[in-house]
This record gives sequence, structure tokens and C-alpha cells, in this order.
Amino acid sequence: MKKIAIIGAGATGLFLANFLKYRASVTVFEKSYRVGGRASSRSNRKMSFDHGAQFISIKNKQFDDFLEKLSYQGVVARWDGKFVSIDSKSLTSQNLQNKIRYVGVPSMQSIFEFLSNGVDLRLCTYIDSMVRQNDNWILRSGPNQNISQFDWVILAIPPTQAIRLLPLELKWFNMLNNLTMLPCVSLMALIKPLGDMPWSGARIKNSPLGWVAFNNTKPLRPSSLALVAQSDYYWTKKNIDMPDGDIEAELIQEIKRIAPFHIELVNYELKKWTYAVIEEPLSKNFLIAKKRGLAVAGDWCIGGNIESSFKSAHSLSDKFFREVI
Repeated sequence: MKKIAIIGAGATGLFLANFLKYRASVTVFEKSYRVGGRASSRSNRKMSFDHGAQFISIKNKQFDDFLEKLSYQGVVARWDGKFVSIDSKSLTSQNLQNKIRYVGVPSMQSIFEFLSNGVDLRLCTYIDSMVRQNDNWILRSGPNQNISQFDWVILAIPPTQAIRLLPLELKWFNMLNNLTMLPCVSLMALIKPLGDMPWSGARIKNSPLGWVAFNNTKPLRPSSLALVAQSDYYWTKKNIDMPDGDIEAELIQEIKRIAPFHIELVNYELKKWTYAVIEEPLSKNFLIAKKRGLAVAGDWCIGGNIESSFKSAHSLSDKFFREVI
């Protein structure tokens, strides 16, 4: 049985682990203390914030079938509500296309906590180098700290992080090195609105903001009024080095300006995502070097959402089933 190391326990890494674990010995390494990557949430009994991925929409039939199984398990549910697009210059709004949106329950992160069940998962393990010896990969998490040998390594992390581990002579090293990941900032706030909330989520145009949602309108969330605002990617790229207080002030000012009612932010917190979304996707589902026992995959290969992660992972696992394991 092939031994496969997957680096990264975000969406792509855990999709891959679930596809491959019955036909290979799979170990997933994650530098963080939690799974899910950008499908991240903060919650307690009184409040809940999905401050990474906001929802899941579906175009792919295989992904639809996969989510249906998760729905039967009580892991995902539909997020029904009104969704609009707001032009911040004219303050006019229009309804967004009526499509089905799914969310994890009771949080977006719950999806990947569920998918990590039965997976050999090593949290808080940062892989800082890889060495190829005798057709095997030796992973290292620090000086002289070797981890068990593997036949294959799959990097399911952003390209900017992947190239730190990849051999320079790899033919697609420069391809990855030329990709650009755009940052994003999420503002989480408890609010006191003076008026009815006319929508659940809004895309924002011509603004430092890109998205605003009332997290409490999602299924199985606490009733406390919780707002999540995410910045526009290109605005963030220009302003990511601003002091947090200045970023907060500008986003809060914009929230109050576009909100169709007076809004008071009671408590708020900022989260910066350095690698939020790919600027120009790779346009390949994955990259693989069979003779080296090496592959990379991720949403950044073909898009910038959870469905892209699924498609990348599913395509790579099919390749493994046909030619590797």
C-alpha cells in the first residue's frame, strides 16, 4: 500500500484524504491547530462568525452528490435568504441571481471537522523541508526532526507556500512562482441595528468592501446579531500593510454608509487572510510529477472556492486510482 503525505488540512487536503484513504496509507499534516483552512469559524453559545468562506454554491454534479451525502449526515444545510448586490457609489441594490447556497452547520468549519474523522491527521505540525532519498520522501518539521518516509507527497497549500518546499529544478516551479494570491480582511462584529435587516448577504461594488453578511441568518447559528464584512481583494492588496486600527476604521465607516439602516457595532475583531484567492487560476486541475512522487492541488488551480477545491482533489484522486495506487 502506497504511503501518501498530504500537506495542508484545508478543503483540498481533506477532500483528497477522504478520496484516497481506503486505497492508500494517508497522513495529513497541518501547521495550524485546526482544520478547514479558509473555511474558518469562531463561535460560542452566544455568537458565531464564519470569517472565511461564506457559503457553497454548486455547478458540478459530482460535488452536488457529495454535498447531498453531507446533508444527510447533518453537516450542511441550505442558507435561504435574500441576497443582493449593492453599488456603493449610487447606493442602489439589485437582487442577486436566485441560486442554492449551502453552509456548514453549525459552522463552515464543521464540514472539515467532519471530513477529518478517520483521517490520520497531525495538527500543529509545520513541514519546513522535504528530502528525496531512495525513491522516498522524508519530511522534516525542524532541524534533525525527520518524519516517516513516504512514497508520495501532495501539497494542498497555496502556491506561495508550496514553492518553499518544492525542488527548484521541478519543471513547473516557475509556473507556480508566477502565480499571485490576493489577500482579504474579515471584520467580525456584534451589532445593534435600528431597523429590520432587509437582506442576508450582499456583494458590494466600487468599495473597500466586497461582501457583507448577517451570520445569524444562517441555519443553526446563535440568535445574536453577528455581522461579517470582507474587504475587496484589490483594495486589500493596496492597503494590507495599514495598521489594523486604520483598516477597521475604514471598513466600519463603509459598513455604516452602505447599510440601509442605522447600525451600531458593539464589539469587533479583524482577521487578515494573506492568501485568500488566486488572481489568475492555473487553469489545470492539478500538477503531478510521477517520477518524483510529487503533486500539488488546490482551489487556486482552477478557481477560488470550495467547489474548486473539490474538483481539484477529485481529479487528482482519479489520476492516482488509474496510475498510482
